[in-house]
Amino acid sequence: HRLDAVKAAKVPVVLPVNFPDAPSVGTPEDALNVGLGDLRYWDEAPENPKMLASAGVEFAFTASTLKDQSKFLGNVRKAVARGLAADTALAALTIVPAKLLGVSTEMGTLEAGKRANFVVTDGDLFAEKTAVRETWVGGVRYAVKPAPAFDVRGTWSAALSASCHKAACSM
Repeated sequence: HRLDAVKAAKVPVVLPVNFPDAPSVGTPEDALNVGLGDLRYWDEAPENPKMLASAGVEFAFTASTLKDQSKFLGNVRKAVARGLAADTALAALTIVPAKLLGVSTEMGTLEAGKRANFVVTDGDLFAEKTAVRETWVGGVRYAVKPAPAFDVRGTWSAALSASCHKAACSM
């Protein structure tokens, strides 16, 4: 019903990712006070971006209404986990906002002649355990979580020796 109206308007949407917290149902009294509408809103909110994309509605993500700004990327990841294509999520963070703000000739994609604004991660941006290693703004590097100085991954072996004399042992 509302999705049809949004689609019919044929305008892009600036979409907050301020998904609701899970309702409190820790006690029987709390559980009785949570309505079906509240549960459905909590459960379905992360699917809204997928529904907009499926309807062909262009949108850009915003963190403007988040109480805790650090939840922004995690909430975008929730939307991807709930069916939003990763390419669409990335566009909602980059290409679409640049287009809506009229700066797509300067920003939104990584190309020669554009501002060098991007992030470097240690894996897929939308994977749960991926960490942002650094950000680049206007070509200037800002380390967020630098890579370790030494890569200790690999196969290791250890040899232990023990010598025991009367009831005492040392290693």
